[in-house]
Amino acid sequence: MRSTPVAPLVVCALLPLVAIGAVAQEPDEPDSTVTDEITVTAQRVEEAIQDVPISIVTRSGEELERQAIGDIHALAEAAPGVVISGQSPTTGEVAIYIRGIGSSTLGIGTEPTVGYYVDGIYMPRPQAAVNPFLDLERIEVLRGPQGTLWGRNSTAGAVNVITRAPESEFHGRLFTSLSEFDSSESAEGRRYGLTLTGPVSGKVWARFTGATAQVEDPTYNDFLDASADNFDGVTLRSALTFLPSDSLTFTIRADSTDDDAHANFPFKPFDVSPYSTVGTLNRFYGYSDPDDIHRISTDTTPASRYEESGFSLNVNKAMAGGTSFTSISSWREFDSMRDTDIDASPNAFITNSGTFGSQWWSQEFQFHGANERANWVAGAYAFSEESRTQLDNITDTALLGVWLFANSPQTFLFDPTNYCSLGILAPPFLCGPNYYNAVAPFLGLPLPGVVTPLPFETNLDSSLYAAYGQVDWHLSDRLTLTTGARYTADEKENDQAALNFQTFLPELQVLKDSWSALTPKLGLEIRPSDDVMLYGALTAGYKSGGYNSLSLQPAFDEETVTSFEIGIKSSVADRKVRINAAAFHYDYDDLQVAVLYPDRSVVENAANARIRGLDFEFSVRPSPRFAFDLSFEILDDEFVEFTSIDPVLQAQFVEQLLAAGLVDPAQVLQGGGGALPIPPTDLSGNGLPRAPDLSASASLSYTFDLGSSGSLTARGEYQYTDDVAFDAFERFVQPSYNLLHAQLRWTSAQGRLFLAAYGRNLGDEEYRLSQFFVNYTGSLAVWAPPAEVGIQFGIDF
Repeated sequence: MRSTPVAPLVVCALLPLVAIGAVAQEPDEPDSTVTDEITVTAQRVEEAIQDVPISIVTRSGEELERQAIGDIHALAEAAPGVVISGQSPTTGEVAIYIRGIGSSTLGIGTEPTVGYYVDGIYMPRPQAAVNPFLDLERIEVLRGPQGTLWGRNSTAGAVNVITRAPESEFHGRLFTSLSEFDSSESAEGRRYGLTLTGPVSGKVWARFTGATAQVEDPTYNDFLDASADNFDGVTLRSALTFLPSDSLTFTIRADSTDDDAHANFPFKPFDVSPYSTVGTLNRFYGYSDPDDIHRISTDTTPASRYEESGFSLNVNKAMAGGTSFTSISSWREFDSMRDTDIDASPNAFITNSGTFGSQWWSQEFQFHGANERANWVAGAYAFSEESRTQLDNITDTALLGVWLFANSPQTFLFDPTNYCSLGILAPPFLCGPNYYNAVAPFLGLPLPGVVTPLPFETNLDSSLYAAYGQVDWHLSDRLTLTTGARYTADEKENDQAALNFQTFLPELQVLKDSWSALTPKLGLEIRPSDDVMLYGALTAGYKSGGYNSLSLQPAFDEETVTSFEIGIKSSVADRKVRINAAAFHYDYDDLQVAVLYPDRSVVENAANARIRGLDFEFSVRPSPRFAFDLSFEILDDEFVEFTSIDPVLQAQFVEQLLAAGLVDPAQVLQGGGGALPIPPTDLSGNGLPRAPDLSASASLSYTFDLGSSGSLTARGEYQYTDDVAFDAFERFVQPSYNLLHAQLRWTSAQGRLFLAAYGRNLGDEEYRLSQFFVNYTGSLAVWAPPAEVGIQFGIDF
């Protein structure tokens, strides 16, 4: 169990007292509140955030702009309890964790644990979550299971991105930003965009937004003397609203993203074992990895291409008796290509080349109603997806021969792993690589330069149908009872061709499975006053079972959660102060966990996991000029029952045998190492991956009135994240870290011009977004960007 640090918690507890004092000291100005203008759709209808009995983090489009939050990674920094993991350089997937729960599984056969939605439409592929934020109305992060109204794969919560709608009056905006990372080789970012909206006719309104961006990755490749881009593309979005009558609205949306460098996050060897593949190659060829975490030395720079497009149709019809009907239709597709240097060294031994594609459509019907006795929503949902993955590990056949040669000095007269075994007197042909090339043909070992593709191909068809309903029963003016339920039926068919790493023979696997679940909700709201709401809820969540796209194995089971949460939402001091808190308890059954073994990847269902925690939010607006926000989350999490074989322990055992000369390396290469008697590890009591015990955020802003010259707003933000384990065995742990962001923004008196300077991670904190075991190296890490400074400029017309 990890212990919660006391000092950051004490600071978080004392800061509200300072801010409340400011409410009394601030001179009288026009009214300012923190609640009146915040509207969310967490319950599939528009409501004030303080009236929704759910723990929610929301950021408006203006806030995202002021805080220089341009993507999901930056949003997570500002939302305690939300962790974004740069999970898979080979597929471009990221994993979103909320309250310690997220998906550690990869590939199209698995599902995310946090539902990601754009304008209420479910996005099944995690690659879409890294698209840049552009012309947004707001973003809502819903904490906790959302199994009733949002459906499957939202066991940890949901993220809903809402784009801006067409408007009835014409206006537009030109905007640009320039930024630079504090890396040894300067990496820059450039973004340009245009937004137009207005009436096409009296009853037809339109909106168009286009943006282009090029962001260089701060990681530099010493071997190739080059760097890669992290984003290099164009995003287009358009919307058309048609109002044939006062009670009927049609909204059509279309968008596309074309990116030549989508989510490139090169990984770097973190702890290279001398007997691992990369460790062996480095000592054999005399290579070493750069010490700078933002420098690599590989023969291939990560490359990716990503195309995504889609359209949707929303129909809203107001009907008699306070009821309404909504139809949401959507179709989308994406295609992606990625090249990754798997051996993470200058040697051209293993390169991963992958293509990914998916098409999906969804249809949802909703009925809403409200009267004095109850508010209700009922709906039906259908979803279908066709996905494909083609992964080719391009492997030099000499890789295994060199590894065998370098780890068997007793077989080859002298130790050939030194670059020149006999020192300066040795002839060149006795030096490591030359010596290997000379003797390999006589020993039946392959010479470098002959590559063999190891293909992994998966085709997945999935479909689901769901029906749901929820009723808020108004028992009195101060008491509301909520009942709801959702029934979901999933079906998947998986055709997979892959190499069996234990037999080194290709195999074909065809599986078809189905899962279903009923996820109910029971809630109670009590309102002691107009500005205070107490609530409690018992909810259930469901994540469908699936298939391992990286290895051949049977289908794994669905994952379920039961959640109990109590909370308070309050607005005091004439609504200038908002205090919200929520305490929660989760019981997870069959939690899906991915484990990377030396010879394969496996998805396992952990027997049980438990999470308890507390969310706290405090906001104060004593005047329109001053704003202070504080939030933190405390987690107490553990596996209640889970055993698994530690892949690091298994690899270390093999390496110890090799070092002692007690095992033939050829036996290990043939799969003998995978059969070594390593007992399972009892993980009961271990914390869950990517679940910091404490995460906190505090921000302070003040606006200076410059009269006819406009206004100047200064803003600072501090974020703290406690220790984070990246694996269930707690072998790979990122120590606690602190982040500091700041912005200075000038706005003209008419509000049409703005110019801002900003800085992110101003302390240049070095921390990892992800780390995972790989047999080739020991472990690989994805590092967060270094300090970034930039300027923003915009003009409204």
